[in-house]
Amino acid sequence: MTDLGGLARPGSANMQIGTAYYNLKRYGQAMQAFKEATAFSDYRGQAKQWVVFVSQQIERERVVRGDT
Repeated sequence: MTDLGGLARPGSANMQIGTAYYNLKRYGQAMQAFKEATAFSDYRGQAKQWVVFVSQQIERERVVRGDT
């Protein structure tokens, strides 16, 4: 995802991709997109919050499934 074809705001694209993956419950891919968005100062704070949020969601689902 890092090379997004010379977009003017690749951080924004990473955030949108991450949000789309999150809504599809594809948390690993969402996490990757948000981590890549942290490379862009305009999106760093928001992306870091999403990384924490997605990590918590992954943990919640692990607990619900009973994985140890």
